Amino acid sequence: MHKTTIIFKTKLGGMTTRVALISSCTLLAGCPPLIVPNLETHGYDQIYSFPAPPRPWLTLESDGVALYQYQSCDKKGELCSRQNIAALKSATSPNWKNLLESYKISQSLQGEGVPMYRPLSAYVPGTRYRLMGSFGYYPEIIFLDPEKLENNDRNGWPVPDLRSVQIEDRNSLAQPDYIDVQLVIYDDDHRWIFINTPKLNHDTLDRPTAEFVPSKLFHFENADDPRLNQPMELFYSTPEMASRGYRVVSGKAAEWRVDAYNMKFHAEQIGIADITFPSAPLKLDTRTTSSTTVAGNATLLCHYSHTQFNLGWMDAGERGGPSEAYRKRCEPFVAQDETTSTQQYHSTVSLWK
Repeated sequence: MHKTTIIFKTKLGGMTTRVALISSCTLLAGCPPLIVPNLETHGYDQIYSFPAPPRPWLTLESDGVALYQYQSCDKKGELCSRQNIAALKSATSPNWKNLLESYKISQSLQGEGVPMYRPLSAYVPGTRYRLMGSFGYYPEIIFLDPEKLENNDRNGWPVPDLRSVQIEDRNSLAQPDYIDVQLVIYDDDHRWIFINTPKLNHDTLDRPTAEFVPSKLFHFENADDPRLNQPMELFYSTPEMASRGYRVVSGKAAEWRVDAYNMKFHAEQIGIADITFPSAPLKLDTRTTSSTTVAGNATLLCHYSHTQFNLGWMDAGERGGPSEAYRKRCEPFVAQDETTSTQQYHSTVSLWK
């Protein structure tokens, strides 16, 4: 009877994969060839940029929430431009370890100069969720329940039950530079979003013109802000709309629209008569902030690895990057000669009887 131990170590897309066969029965007659128990280890390095000292991008003291920014790098030798928006309890120290393990608000922002801001807002009394901000050229407006930050099993995952509304997309009517969110009103299930009337794409044929004045649709306790009395476009969203903001029109909503190239798209409209409005008075939340994303120099190098048991080769394969639970160690990043690899990869096969 032969026992076989095989060790492979290869580089796959920047990730180290190490496979060790516990025992192999492939040399035995009648043994199913796919039943080969093995251990598979994935490892990779990740470079980060943390500001010193970290300062919150947004603090909601009464809700116990603070948002911080840091960046990760796709390649050595480049500025770190992949943005991470981390949510911490206000009393939590924003050191690099807590930021890496924190819940993430958004991991989709990339590059420099991308807008991110928290506009004027108001929520219906009794609402659990809070507005975090509007992120990206095609704004993703994000809400979280502060109580969800109490969970200690974070490991860098998104906040549980995070909710968002997307305003427009690449097939929409408006150009992204002109989508300017001015006011967000919300409860736990409904979002009413006012934007300045944008400049529309040149291929838009059926141009919607409906505008609405916030103070005529809602009752505000403090209605002295001029934006409450100016006409704006209105978008509406509920959980049934799959995180999309539907443009509100004054008449009957269209189901489809056709552009100048005869391309057909969902119109994503809803009639004003089909919208639910709150009856309770609303208090404005003036905690606003505005900035654009920046790229940072590398400051931290972290090493990750994760070992899993596979019953056979059909179970093996890439599993993506391990979570922060599999972070082994980190050290300050030191710039090196970029013509030299920071790791050596090799393949080894060991067989014995």
